[in-house]
Amino acid sequence: MNSNWFNSKKNRKLVLIGFILTLTFICSIDFWDWNSTILGFLNFPMWIWYILILTLLLSVTYYFIITFIWRDSDQ
Repeated sequence: MNSNWFNSKKNRKLVLIGFILTLTFICSIDFWDWNSTILGFLNFPMWIWYILILTLLLSVTYYFIITFIWRDSDQ
């Protein structure tokens, strides 16, 4: 493998995106909070807020991919 591969700005972005997507996938499994009855803000179960935050993180990641990665590859 080329040692200069990671020195490219685009390749560093791809590694960051891959890390964020992998972390989001692992966090979405939610194996640590099964059978929880804790209520959060507005008396919604905490899992609703957890999934909402993960969905927002995924949306921001997709926005980042579309805005920066695809734009760079079109040039």
